[in-house]
Amino acid sequence: MPSCDGLKLHQLYEAMDVLQRHIGKIEDRVFFHTANLFNLVVDLIFYDTTTASFSIDEEDEDGQDTPGLRKLGHSKNGPGAPRLWWLSP
Repeated sequence: MPSCDGLKLHQLYEAMDVLQRHIGKIEDRVFFHTANLFNLVVDLIFYDTTTASFSIDEEDEDGQDTPGLRKLGHSKNGPGAPRLWWLSP
């Protein structure tokens, strides 16, 4: 964004911290603004995480009685963005 040209990296991280502290309010405002913009009456929201991708640098070590939970590997479909759907009556 052109208006952010003078910002330093640490300032961007600090801004992310501020946003994170208010994430609930931000999500509510974005949702209700979008619903109002499209004249939606929403009863139920489905959030598709089947295309979400997570990665780790190292596998979890196996415990005494249990195997490590996170293992290295690749998604069969590659990375993708989660999708959001809502239903209107």
